[in-house]
Amino acid sequence: MTAADEKRDFFISFNQADRGWATWIAWVLEEQGWSVFFQDWDFRGSFVEQMHRALKESRHTAVILSDSYLRSEFALSEVWNTVATDPVGRQDRVVPIKIAPLTEDLGYLRQFAYLDLTGMSEGEAERRLGERARKARDPDFRGKPFERPLFPGARPAPVAEKERKVPEKPSFPIAQHNLPPCNPDFVGREDVLAQLHEMLAAGDGPAVLTQAIHGLGGIGKTQTALAYAYRHLAAYRLIWWLRADDSATLADDFGALAAPLGLDPDVVDQQKLNESIRRTLQVTDGWLLIFDNVEDPALPRRFLPGSGGGRALITSRRSDWRNVARPLPLAVMAEGEGLRLLTGGADPGTLHAAERADAAALAAELGYLPLALAQARAYTQETGRKLADYRALLAKSRPKVLARGQAGPDYPESVARTWQISIDAAAAESPAARELLDLLAFFAPDDLPLQVLSGEPIPDGLKDEVDRDTAIAALNRYSLIRAAEGSISVHRLVQAVTRDGLDDDTVRAYAEMSVRLIDRALPNALEYTNWPAIGVLLPHALATAAEAKRCGAGLGTAATVLNSAALAHELRADFAGAEPLYQRAIAIGEETLGPAHPNLAIQLNNLANLYRETGRTAEAEPLYQRAIAIGEKTLGPEHPDLAARLNNLAELYRQTGRTAEAEPLYQRAIAIHEKALGPEHPGLATGLNNLANLYRETGPTAEAEPLYQRAIAIGEKTLGPEHPDLATWLNNLAGLYRETGRTAEAEPLYQRAIAIVEKTLPPQHPHVLMFRKNCAILLDTLGRHDEAAALRAKNNRA
Repeated sequence: MTAADEKRDFFISFNQADRGWATWIAWVLEEQGWSVFFQDWDFRGSFVEQMHRALKESRHTAVILSDSYLRSEFALSEVWNTVATDPVGRQDRVVPIKIAPLTEDLGYLRQFAYLDLTGMSEGEAERRLGERARKARDPDFRGKPFERPLFPGARPAPVAEKERKVPEKPSFPIAQHNLPPCNPDFVGREDVLAQLHEMLAAGDGPAVLTQAIHGLGGIGKTQTALAYAYRHLAAYRLIWWLRADDSATLADDFGALAAPLGLDPDVVDQQKLNESIRRTLQVTDGWLLIFDNVEDPALPRRFLPGSGGGRALITSRRSDWRNVARPLPLAVMAEGEGLRLLTGGADPGTLHAAERADAAALAAELGYLPLALAQARAYTQETGRKLADYRALLAKSRPKVLARGQAGPDYPESVARTWQISIDAAAAESPAARELLDLLAFFAPDDLPLQVLSGEPIPDGLKDEVDRDTAIAALNRYSLIRAAEGSISVHRLVQAVTRDGLDDDTVRAYAEMSVRLIDRALPNALEYTNWPAIGVLLPHALATAAEAKRCGAGLGTAATVLNSAALAHELRADFAGAEPLYQRAIAIGEETLGPAHPNLAIQLNNLANLYRETGRTAEAEPLYQRAIAIGEKTLGPEHPDLAARLNNLAELYRQTGRTAEAEPLYQRAIAIHEKALGPEHPGLATGLNNLANLYRETGPTAEAEPLYQRAIAIGEKTLGPEHPDLATWLNNLAGLYRETGRTAEAEPLYQRAIAIVEKTLPPQHPHVLMFRKNCAILLDTLGRHDEAAALRAKNNRA
C-alpha cells in the first residue's frame, strides 16, 4: 500500500498461545480477498511502532478470542484503541472471533457480538469467517443464504469441501492426537492449567522443555493433563499420549508415533524405530508428548530427544524430578471446585441450602480429593442415595465404601486401592516408611513439626534419625506425605485408609504413642511467647486425644492434652472453644484417674477459672472448692498449686462482693507462694496484685499501692518488660492513681500497658479493649477528648 490514507481491512490481534488460529484466520481472510495486518508477516523494526501503525492503518480489529487472550494484559491493550474509536460497535470495528470455550470474564468485549468457530469443521469455519468479514465491510450485507435452507427434519447431504486455491495454506489448527476421550465431568483447576500453560510456553532454546505434574494418587494429575491437552489442541501440531506405567507399554505407545511423523510403522527393530522417531522429533516443531503415570523418573529420558521444537508433560505420584523436569505439585481441589465435581458440575450457589450443606460437609470429609469426590458422586447416581446418606454410610462402613469399584471410566481405581502401589514402593525403599505412615495416621491432616517425632515414644524403626529421614523421604517421594520446611502433613483420607488397615491392638498402640508425643511437645501455654508454637500443635492435640478416647488408649495423657489445648484457647479469650475441651478432659480424668487425682484437680480449677471469667460464678465455686479439697489431700497444705487455687477462689469472692471471705484466702496463698517459691516468683506477684485489687476496692487504699509496685517489680524481673501479666498489673496501678487523682502518674502506665497487650494479644482480647477503655476515661478527665475518641474508635474496629 503506497497511499498514506489507504487502510487494510483487518488487523489480527491475538495472544501467542493462539498463533495457530491467528495464522489460519489471516490466511483465509487474504485468500478471500480481504487485506490484513498480521504481526508474523508484516512487522519489522520496532514492535511498538509497528503495532501503532497496524492499529492506525486498519479499519477493523479481528480479536482471536480465548481465555489466553482475556488473561493477557498485552493482548487486551491492542484492542483498547479500536474500542475507543467505536465504543458501541456502530461501525463494527471490533470483530471478536471465539476459537475455544471461555471461562474468563469477557469484560468490555461482552457488548460485541462474536463469531463462534468452536467445534466447527474447517469448511464451515472458513465459510462463516468470510461471511463475518463481509458483514464488517459491507453495512448492507445481511448474510441471508442464497439457497433455500434444508427442511430441518431431513438429514443434510454431505457437502464437498471447497477446493483450496493455495497448496501451502496452513492446516486447520487442531493437533493430530491419540488422546483418551475428554472427561465431560472435569471441573476447575483453572489456576493450575494457566500455570502449566505459562511454564510450557516459556523458553525458546534447543532443549525440550519438560514439565512434571506430581501429587497424591487420586488427586487428578491425569485428568488435569488431559484437560490441558484438549484446551490447547490448536497450539500444537501433534499431541501424543504415552502410558508410562512400565517401559513395555511406553515403548508400544511411543512406536505408534511413527505413522503421524511420516515414518514406516512396520519396522521390526523396536530400538531402530525409536531412534528414528527421536531424530524426527528433534527436527519437528509443535509437538507435545504426555507421559502419563510415570513410576521411574529415568524412563522419559530414554524416549525424549535431546533437543527439538517440542514439549513434554509428565504425570507422576513421585516428586523427585530434579534434573529431569520442572515440578508442579498438584494440591487438592478448592472447595467450590470440589462441590461442582461432587454435585455434577452445578454452580454451588444454585443448590438448596440443605443440599449445599450436605455437599460441603461430605466434600470436606473427603478432603476435596477428586477421586473420592467422583467415587461418591458415582455411588449416589448408581444407588439413588442422597449425599447425606452416602456420608452416613461412609461413617458407618468407610473401609467397604472406599474399597468399592471405580468411580467411572476416567478413574480406573477405587480410593482404597489407588495408594497401595505407592505405599509398597515407599516401603521397598525404606522398611520404616510403613511404620511412619501408620503413626502419622493418628495426627491431624495439618502440618506436623518434625521435632514431634524426635523423642520417645517412637517406633523402633524410627528412633535413628537417619532411618527416620529416609522414611520421610520415601513417603514424600511417592506423594503419600508432604514434607516441607520442617514439617510433614498427610491427606485425611490417606490417614483414614491407613487406620482402617490396622488391627485393634496396633491402633491402640499408635493412638497412645501419638497422644504422648503431642503431650511431650506442647510447651507451657502460660508463657505467651509459646502461643505460636501451640497454635501449630493444637489440631494435632485434638486429633490425637480424640483417637485415644475412641479406642480407649492413653486416656490419662489425652485428658492432659485436652486441658492444655483448652488453656491455650482460654488465654486467647476463646472461651467458647475452651469450655468443651475442659469438660472432655474432666470426663476422661474422672473415668480413668478417679475422683481425687491431682491432675483432675488441675482440670477442675481451669474450668472454674473460665466460668469465673465469663461471669458464671455459681458454676465456678464448687469446682474451685473441689479442686482445693483434692489439693489439700494429695499435695499438702503448703503446695504452690494449692496456693494458686486458693487465690482463684479468693478472686471469685472479691468479684461477688464476699470480701471478708476473700482476704484470708489471698493472704494464705501469698504466704504459701513466698515460702515455697521465694520472694520473686510470678505466682507470688499474681497474689500480691489480686490482694491490692481488694484493698483498692474496699480499703485501705494506701495498702494497695506497695502491693502493686512489688508485683510490677517481680514481673519486670522475672517475666520481662513485654509480658501480658505485667501489663495487667500496670493497668491496675494506673487505675488506682486515676481514682485517687494522681492522673499524671496514671497516663504513662496506661500507655505502657496498652503497648504491651497490642503487641502480644489478639486485637479482640478483653484486656486490649479494657485497657484502652480505661485510658480513654482518663483522657476525657484531662480534657483530651480527641485522643479518647481515637482509642474508642480502635476498640470499635477490633
